[in-house]
Amino acid sequence: MVVDAIVGFVKSAIIEKAIPKLIGMLVPGAGFIPMIMSIWDTIKVFVEKLSTIAAVVKSYVDSIVAIAQGEIGGAAKRVEAGFQSMLTLAISFFAGFVGLGGIPSKVKEAVGKLREMVDHALDTAITWLITKAKALFASLFGGKDKDAKLDTLPFDATVAEPFSMGPEGHTIKADLHAGELKVTVASAEADLVSALKAAIAAESKDTGRQDSQRNKILIELNAALSRAQSIREDWIALEARDPANPNKKVTYERFMTGRVREIIGRLRELAKYNITDLQNIIAKPTKRYIPKGINIRPTVYDKATGGKWASESKTFRNKKKAELSQNVFAIASMRSVDFAKAQSEWNNLLATGRLDDQKVPTFASYNHAKDFPPLEYETDHRKSLGEFWNAGENDKDDATRSATALDQSNWQLLTARENAAKSGVGFNREVGPNFASAAADSPAGSSTINGQPYLDHEP
Repeated sequence: MVVDAIVGFVKSAIIEKAIPKLIGMLVPGAGFIPMIMSIWDTIKVFVEKLSTIAAVVKSYVDSIVAIAQGEIGGAAKRVEAGFQSMLTLAISFFAGFVGLGGIPSKVKEAVGKLREMVDHALDTAITWLITKAKALFASLFGGKDKDAKLDTLPFDATVAEPFSMGPEGHTIKADLHAGELKVTVASAEADLVSALKAAIAAESKDTGRQDSQRNKILIELNAALSRAQSIREDWIALEARDPANPNKKVTYERFMTGRVREIIGRLRELAKYNITDLQNIIAKPTKRYIPKGINIRPTVYDKATGGKWASESKTFRNKKKAELSQNVFAIASMRSVDFAKAQSEWNNLLATGRLDDQKVPTFASYNHAKDFPPLEYETDHRKSLGEFWNAGENDKDDATRSATALDQSNWQLLTARENAAKSGVGFNREVGPNFASAAADSPAGSSTINGQPYLDHEP
């Protein structure tokens, strides 16, 4: 952040100011006096920086000598130092050229503008450290009995506080049950801690925002996450005392209410930014259902493979059919040697669905070259995709579902008639809050799929 501020200063205050000055000097007569003054200022900079210029020259001379002697590492360091000195000289030259002095004070001013954000970050870090330190010291020294009593107190507590983030109203709920704390956005019954962690991870990698804006967002997100994760531990560490008035004891419900209100305040600060992982749980309906007109299997599984299911399942089918053809031919050839045994194996093929009994003639009249090639086969999943979908892949992305569809350890060869008669597992039409499918044109949190709006009820 400091470097960005300084670079901005160099660009706007020095370089951009130098360009119109240069243009002015090109106007006959008008640029004469400024040119004389700039030459004088440049000479002053040159004189002031004479020792630095000499050091740069010496650095490069020394580098050449070092390279000649085989000392590459030392030469590289001297070259780096020379570049740094040259950059300083260049900035100083332009500053002198446009009549701008006092660069150190300008840098100090740029840094000073960041003070509020830095102070905010320090306050958050110090509060967190003090809270954790109190908990640590309390567990190691002195008030163990008191802390233990608070820590093991068998109570449940729930608080819910309304808030608005944009045009919609919501509720943040903190629920302590059987010693486990969960903070949710009740309007979507979504876990706030998970959403905050996902938002922090996404914002940390977002190169589309300015650094200053991204850092502001991360400060608020981390502060909200810290508050949401440590409500119970902080209450115990503070010995059930009001943070605003340490001489006053507060109930857990009251302490938790204050903390939830603080989290709401952090979220309101973030309302002006488009943070996808928060908007997904705050601005979307509680439940989404895929309309009846959309066939789930081909839409979110077959298409997710990018055409690989069609090609790879065909290769698998041809290979398995060729293997089956050899087996059937061997059995048919056995008729002249041991008809009874051959017929027994034939009947097993019929019973297991590897031969379609409505498409092949009797065993005695079967002609392999004529009767086997027309038989139709299909590639099928042993464990149906509906089972995977209902078990959680309705809340996953295309990559997960593609991997499931293309897992050949779960493939089998069936006759077309056997596959059609097979009763698969139906697809639950509800999708989870994290469901995403580029194949179905439905990114995470979208209100539509394949151009159609999701339903808010079971179709």
